[in-house]
Amino acid sequence: MVITLKNFEIVNVLQVLEKLGNADLNSIKVSYKIGKIAKALSDHAKDYEDARKEIVDKYAEKDDDGNYISPVNDQGEEMEGQVSIKDTKDFNKEVMDLTNEEVEVTFSVYLTIDDLEAADAKLKAYELVPLQPILDASQDSKGGE
Repeated sequence: MVITLKNFEIVNVLQVLEKLGNADLNSIKVSYKIGKIAKALSDHAKDYEDARKEIVDKYAEKDDDGNYISPVNDQGEEMEGQVSIKDTKDFNKEVMDLTNEEVEVTFSVYLTIDDLEAADAKLKAYELVPLQPILDASQDSKGGE
């Protein structure tokens, strides 16, 4: 089964799958499916993260040694873990284009709502939203439900 997902959807699906993968599920079969789906998505997520880092590197302000410069807040304190960007408009456009880029992902297995119920997966409604593209695809492959 091939599904077209945007890069941000891949990242969001992986976050929920990670939660499910760390949960004590009642079904080895569902745990196996989660692992297979996560594996199918992980290479795409890595490619996305590598490309995002390249964009940051392209637009980051750097010192003479090539190290990123951190922005300073209103109190004059360095904002650790953040990077000053020299052209925020172009930076934001490139990041958004990358985030919304569509990727075809091939799955050998899929999850259904029945799988999640059988595994006694403890997910809140908002956590199901990122899974919708892969759950919808599984329903479509069975003729819809």
